Amino acid sequence: MKASFLHLGDVHLGHEQYGRRERAEDFARAFHYAVEYALRNGVDFVAVAGDLFERSTLDPVTFDQTLSGLKQLMEAGVPLVAIAGNHDRARYGQDMAWLESLGRQGFLFYLDAVEPEGIRLTRRTSFEGPGGYLEINGIRIAGMRYLGASTARAVEELAAQLKALDTSTHPYTVVLLHAGLDGVVPNFRAELTYDQLAPLRNVADYVALGHIHQHYVREDWAYNPGSLETWNAGEVGWERGFLHVEVDTSKEPKHTARLVQPPRRPFLRYRLEVEPCGSPQHLLELLQRSAAEWARETRGGPKPVVHLTLAGRLRFDRRDLDLGVLESALAEALQPLVVQVRDQTDETAFEVRTPEEGGTLDRAALEAEVLRQLFANDDRRVHKASGWARLAQSLKLGALSKEDPARLADLVRREIAELNHGSVE
Repeated sequence: MKASFLHLGDVHLGHEQYGRRERAEDFARAFHYAVEYALRNGVDFVAVAGDLFERSTLDPVTFDQTLSGLKQLMEAGVPLVAIAGNHDRARYGQDMAWLESLGRQGFLFYLDAVEPEGIRLTRRTSFEGPGGYLEINGIRIAGMRYLGASTARAVEELAAQLKALDTSTHPYTVVLLHAGLDGVVPNFRAELTYDQLAPLRNVADYVALGHIHQHYVREDWAYNPGSLETWNAGEVGWERGFLHVEVDTSKEPKHTARLVQPPRRPFLRYRLEVEPCGSPQHLLELLQRSAAEWARETRGGPKPVVHLTLAGRLRFDRRDLDLGVLESALAEALQPLVVQVRDQTDETAFEVRTPEEGGTLDRAALEAEVLRQLFANDDRRVHKASGWARLAQSLKLGALSKEDPARLADLVRREIAELNHGSVE
């Protein structure tokens, strides 16, 4: 028996990432790329292992984008089979999710082996009513919705149900699960360990997983394609796409699975070390030079999403770090769809020099030295750091002596004017 199908997961239609409609268009474009690929390659069906949608509510544009793809498949006689992921679930207080509604209208086959009495594999023979499995061209496809912490127990029950089915007429079995495996993503506790998935090993030829947005394979048996588009900036380096699976039960292994990667909007991630910059102006100039180089490397193609991380020791007052100015400079150079600058700089550190052996340093002198070094770390004040330190001490002493605020304000204005325009120390 020969057949072929596409395995998609985490399509996330309607995801307006960063609040931009263009990003929702990107997710729809990736879905339609998969639909067109299915039609060009004449597959027997398309399977979606959860999270076809980003949220439980659909806006009209997302609904039209979805229906357009489903109609193309339906008119070509290519069924779409889907289970519900955690994003697809019905809203609180509602009995039906969009996947089930589209299934009842005949646009897709919605599978769910979860029934009120527990896991029960009922064969789906029509679009309406319950159904935990479906048979297409010699392939039996079973699936159940996202169950979170209850997934491991449900897998055991599902395996027992599959074992009782006759495989003589349908020699190849696919199981759809919206669940991740532990160990794929660091510091992420997934729904299943490999051992908890193992009960399906002898009753399923292909386990089609979803939920984790990174492509991975376990022993040519359990497959996860990843998301079609970049759902989160932290996932930029992950391999992802959809899987084209070709089945030939006369061979061993019975299938081959090839990852297909739709075109995606580029995400550019940069890191800028700020320590060489002694002032906001110097930092801006460094960024402008760096951005000009980045622009030469990335010219052409769709507008990127740009993330810049500022790192290292900040040598001037953090209150003078204007991220908006830096974002504007990046936007001018790279013409991105979205630009974000993240401050991960360290607090300015100081090393106070101590007196030579036998010397002493009283409290006032120690305070003056700390203040001088504080101002010396800022290029704008380095040449008059002692004067700025004296002003700070005078202001402190005046406040402690409860001097007239107006007189102190006048003192500050005069001293700042002198420091800004006077001669270098």
